[in-house]
Amino acid sequence: MSSDNGLQVGNRSLKLRSLPHLPNELWDQIFNPLELRDIQAVRLATKRWTDIASRHLFKPTFVFRRDRKDIERFEKVMDNPSMLAGVTALRFETGQMGIFCVASRLGELYSLQRNLLETMEAGAYNSSAEEAVARVDSRMEAASSEYSIWNIKVHSAGQDFKDSSRLAKILQSITALKKIHITRTSTCWVGDSLLDAWTAGTHNSYFKKSNEELASLFKGIKDKGQSLEEFKHDQIPVTFFSSPILGITLQPLSHLRTLHMTFGATQTPMKVFWISLGSVLRSMQALEDLRFGFSFTDIGLGLAHAGIWNSRNDVRYWYVPLWMILASHTWPNLKKLKLEGMVFCETGLSELLERHADTLKELDLSGLALWQGSFKGLFRRLRNSLHLDSCHIWGILRGLQTRNEAWYIVPRKPVFYSENELWPPRYAAYMDECYQKYLPSLNPCKREGLGKMLEEFLISDGPWPMKDEDTLAPYLAQQPCRAASYTAEELEQRWNLDVVLEKGFGDWDRGWGVLGDINPLTREEILEKYSDRTQYDWFGFNKAGYDENGTHHTNAVVPHWPNLDNPLHEATARRKILRLIKDQIPRLRDVEIGA
Repeated sequence: MSSDNGLQVGNRSLKLRSLPHLPNELWDQIFNPLELRDIQAVRLATKRWTDIASRHLFKPTFVFRRDRKDIERFEKVMDNPSMLAGVTALRFETGQMGIFCVASRLGELYSLQRNLLETMEAGAYNSSAEEAVARVDSRMEAASSEYSIWNIKVHSAGQDFKDSSRLAKILQSITALKKIHITRTSTCWVGDSLLDAWTAGTHNSYFKKSNEELASLFKGIKDKGQSLEEFKHDQIPVTFFSSPILGITLQPLSHLRTLHMTFGATQTPMKVFWISLGSVLRSMQALEDLRFGFSFTDIGLGLAHAGIWNSRNDVRYWYVPLWMILASHTWPNLKKLKLEGMVFCETGLSELLERHADTLKELDLSGLALWQGSFKGLFRRLRNSLHLDSCHIWGILRGLQTRNEAWYIVPRKPVFYSENELWPPRYAAYMDECYQKYLPSLNPCKREGLGKMLEEFLISDGPWPMKDEDTLAPYLAQQPCRAASYTAEELEQRWNLDVVLEKGFGDWDRGWGVLGDINPLTREEILEKYSDRTQYDWFGFNKAGYDENGTHHTNAVVPHWPNLDNPLHEATARRKILRLIKDQIPRLRDVEIGA
């Protein structure tokens, strides 16, 4: 409530006899620390404050989400330039997950929790056990309900981030735009069960859509005709870098000062990715803060997949000769560098870092392997050449040609500190909880403070801290990799030969979930999948619920749970979850699904 003589700000009632005559710049400073609800109240208090306070409504970041009509909301804001004056950054939260994937993940979780519960109770269903089962059922119902509401909102909002002309108008309306952030790995979901389903990962199902949206955004930036200072993306599909017009597409980023790119893959990236990435990075001369690589935190969440080097028996296919993609390039003003989830050689990495010895002050290395050389040799070389103010060394580190360099260094600060700027607070907190929960399963180095000691070795001439006892047990019996002794010329020839061979592989997108959760023939959303030939699902049951022997999934033997009296088959759990979701979405009520 407000009037000419009074203003309600938070829980305080302010009586104003007359407005002090202050310059608008001072009113800006007064309004700047206020919360959004207080800014809204200030705008209603007097006409004199309306325009001044308007620029604080969306300051500094305007967020676009799939489940809201944010594009339409922003287009309304465009009619009031004073509201846009404070917008300097845009964030696009574009992650999504279809019904088929959610039902599959929740069904898997539902079956596991119910069967584990029965195991712990040894089949004796007393009242407390029944209550526990009821709680599991309730959590799954709540997760299904939350997802259904979100799915309805997404379809109702109909946000099209592939409309480059519409995006261009939005971008052109913001005169002070400096930053664009995109997050695909996060979500606005709240419930733990639904978040568990999300982090199990199906984001690669939308690689093609993500590439199209990103290309449209860059076209809009190009049409805007102004340069950005900062761009961050937490999961760019590696297939994006196979575009033949990549250089033109990314031209608007050539003047960036800050670039953070985490890549998404489902298999070993092809050489075209590394070559194109190198070309893009070399085109950005003004970089001061650079981060790129593959997120290795997935391993800490029990989500190891084929899109990281540590998931392969032969990691040589992940090896990147930095001199092949960056040559001797130097960024004259580079102060911060973060590298993660990649395989280099000692010489290539040390030469890259030494070229920036005069400017580099902050270094973050995580989830790295050395195909040739050793980390001890690398760090000894770097401490004699770099002049760092701080560094952060953590995660898995493997010297593939050594017998004792296989460490998991516990991070000394939150592993997702960089993502906090991109992720919703609830999701960021959940991910940090997950990492801490799974950390013991990684068998990290047991001696405390190793990360700090490694950093002191690099920065302040501390002693070399690593010992044989720090080597991870699973790698103790492994023989060191035997790297081929190619000359630089021979390696370049092999690299170029691989590039030629890759061109015969056809569509690189194939097998990467190109179509997402939409049937390419009917254009309808995919709810369940049955084999075209046999008409059975993944578990071997047809739409009526029977296998080829006539056994219904509710009576079928449940693998891995042979001693339980009433195990819940994953197929049964999945179908139950799917029905819970479908029945809450009006547009799907007449769709027939499996029994």
